[in-house]
Amino acid sequence: EKIFASPTTITGSIGVFGLIFTAEELLTNKMKLYFDNTKTNTFSDFGDSFILPIRSLSNQEKNFIKIGVEKIYTNFINHVAEGRSMSKHFVDSIGQGRVWSGLEAKKIGLVDTIGGLNDAILYASQYANNNDFTIVEYPKKKNSLELMLDFSNKISGAMKDLKNQPLINNNLRTEITNMQGINARLPFGFQIEEE
Repeated sequence: EKIFASPTTITGSIGVFGLIFTAEELLTNKMKLYFDNTKTNTFSDFGDSFILPIRSLSNQEKNFIKIGVEKIYTNFINHVAEGRSMSKHFVDSIGQGRVWSGLEAKKIGLVDTIGGLNDAILYASQYANNNDFTIVEYPKKKNSLELMLDFSNKISGAMKDLKNQPLINNNLRTEITNMQGINARLPFGFQIEEE
């Protein structure tokens, strides 16, 4: 029923763009790898690759992508215009990927009310005629004790991993794994000699 935004919320970004990365220059010019294929029609290998298309797109293929992006943008504008009771022309004039602060978005009609999450929750409870509700946040925040225990477990795990580390000599491994309490230690030893 209402869209809330904080005064500094980044609002808008009604826009769409498309990117197609090709590996043609990397594979052929830099790595000197060349590919060949057999296809049954002009567009059989359009966007074909397990990771990146190997060849650059033709102008006609680029146009296909452009048409697809424009359709998505038009669909986006239609949804915003319908949802906000605005003309498509007006939504397009404030769209084009632009962003607005929450205050500016309210002025142009993209949001209804300036407020934060608590304001939105209060409004929703009033709208639902329900003042008896509980808020539960996920993921559940850990208290100080839980954070300390997690840290301790991570340190213990790191120490166990250290025992199996082949790059550290046995004397240093023994010294580090036998340390008690809070310590800071480099994983190597050095000695400073005076002249």
